[in-house]
Amino acid sequence: MGSAYALITAAKNEEAYIHQTLQSVVNQTQLPKIWIIISDGSTDHTDEFVMDFSRKYDFIRLLRFDNQGARTFSSKVFALNGGYEFIKKTEFEFVGFLDADISFDFDYYEKLLKIFKARPGLGIVGGEILEYQSGRFQPRFGNSESDVGGAIQFFRRQYYEDIGSRFIPLQYGGYDFVANRMARKKGWEVQSVLGLPVFHHRRTGTAGMSLWRTRFQEGRITSSSCSFSGACERLAVVGKRKKPAAGPSACCESGRTVRHLPSRYDQLQHRPPARNRRFGAMLLGTRSYERCLRRDDFQQTSATAGHFRDQCEL
Repeated sequence: MGSAYALITAAKNEEAYIHQTLQSVVNQTQLPKIWIIISDGSTDHTDEFVMDFSRKYDFIRLLRFDNQGARTFSSKVFALNGGYEFIKKTEFEFVGFLDADISFDFDYYEKLLKIFKARPGLGIVGGEILEYQSGRFQPRFGNSESDVGGAIQFFRRQYYEDIGSRFIPLQYGGYDFVANRMARKKGWEVQSVLGLPVFHHRRTGTAGMSLWRTRFQEGRITSSSCSFSGACERLAVVGKRKKPAAGPSACCESGRTVRHLPSRYDQLQHRPPARNRRFGAMLLGTRSYERCLRRDDFQQTSATAGHFRDQCEL
């Protein structure tokens, strides 16, 4: 088994943190074959930092997605999906999705690759996320050995393509939970390696808002109902996006023109058939899925492009 891997990062106004992420990756004992960083409409110095590193390391590529809207979980997912589309013809065995506010030790990916090699049935792996609290880095609330956070999910490519090579764009987050859940449903293992530290420099969900507002947002997720109407009302938000006035553009530091990333509007027009409504309710976020999983009519979805939606009209 080979050990080539690719990384994909979506970044929006990450000038305060992305330098640490860039430095962590270029210091790895086993470097990625390619690292796509999608600037999702950044207006600060994020692009400049990435371009500086891309001049020194030819495996780093900067793409720009002209998103003028606010930072959302769904916009991040669209950027990640576009990044994978850009590199899917490249040969590699593993693909990692990495947030732009993460740092880790120099042998982080070497250790994960060894775990993959030792466990052929492993579909997703990652380290233990630590966040700065009370004056020191501590394990993030909600960490689980059987789930890998979206900030650091590292996939066996065979599994990632088995679920359609795409994440699900959800307004309130939870795409990482869906990937973990689908892995187990398809017979793959998921492993968060406790004791392998990953430092998350901005607390989960606080980008662009105060910690208090983040908790309020989590409350919105928690209060989401598993009823048919609740699922339809929330998931309908994803389907009502207006077509952007101008298409997204992409660029890279090498000066070569690259093809445009698919627009969000275009991606929303190619969804597979509707799915079970209660499964749709589960997708509303990681804070509401437990009640949904207790429903006795939960259904596993069939393998299609990795998209899901409820049966209401979007």
